[in-house]
Amino acid sequence: MAASVTQVGQFQLSYDRDADVLYVSIGSPHPAYTDEDEQGLLIRKDPKSGETVGVTILDYEEHFRQLPDLSWLMTKPLPEELVAYLRKRPVLHS
Repeated sequence: MAASVTQVGQFQLSYDRDADVLYVSIGSPHPAYTDEDEQGLLIRKDPKSGETVGVTILDYEEHFRQLPDLSWLMTKPLPEELVAYLRKRPVLHS
């Protein structure tokens, strides 16, 4: 089943319920390399500038949303608006 795409401010969200994966792009998705981080967070970066262009979160419902503390997100190279959005732990629907 294909994931649906939702626009939230500058973020383009896609949640694949079957795989329990949340994809977030800052602006339109474009080619990037991925740095694997902690807690299933994959940080996507522009290959030329190294700037963060999105994140992929594995096990979003089963793990990430259940974490008691997401303050560690503030230490990552993520835009403040993205950190604020993720710390709300939004309920997503595919």
